[in-house]
Amino acid sequence: MIVSIHQPSYFPWLGLLDKISKSDKFVILDTVQLNDNAFQNRNIFLNQRGEVEYLTIPIIKKGYLKKSIRELKIANNKWQKKHHGFIIANYKKHAYFDEVYSVIKPLYQQQYVYLVDVLIDSMEMTFQLFNIATDVILASELDIDKNLKKDDLVIDILKKVNASVYLSGSGAKQYHDETKFKTNNIVLQYQIFKHPIYKQKNALEFIPGLSSLDIAFNLGINQSTELIKGLT
Repeated sequence: MIVSIHQPSYFPWLGLLDKISKSDKFVILDTVQLNDNAFQNRNIFLNQRGEVEYLTIPIIKKGYLKKSIRELKIANNKWQKKHHGFIIANYKKHAYFDEVYSVIKPLYQQQYVYLVDVLIDSMEMTFQLFNIATDVILASELDIDKNLKKDDLVIDILKKVNASVYLSGSGAKQYHDETKFKTNNIVLQYQIFKHPIYKQKNALEFIPGLSSLDIAFNLGINQSTELIKGLT
């Protein structure tokens, strides 16, 4: 059984969706700290001028580095109006706006207290958009040793979910201790991902690495799903 692990992400990019779709089970790592430089409570979108813009969900900063992602509270709900307005203003004229918007609209209509709930809901919406049926598990639901770090933490999670293969991002090659996985009878595989190029209405030249909503608005649910499934 192939398992992948990653922190929750706000409307994740195609690379993460590709890894999840190639897995039998996906573990959302909600028990670690927020990485300010990563794409957990933020992501990249295109504005009408073809410029990249970050949409960020603000968190209460006091003591946040001592808390897990699951414990973080949202600073205020002003972000919903801002993000909602941005999406309408910059994607409304896309051919497939209506069918995608109908799926994501509820995210901007309900009240949230904890960051993790927004992130998980946004991920579930992308799974719905792109027909990803991978079994999803929260790390917080597993009996994990909180003192474990890096490979030891990953292996503990993998053993808890009976994984035989761990599908890791290719960028992790530099820090994985492959002998630890062999010792625990887990095959370590690295994701092979080539970013698809598609027509972006807002850009003169293709811009990779955006939130997966960009491809959905540009190509529609059916074409996007076919392209993503073709990467597996």
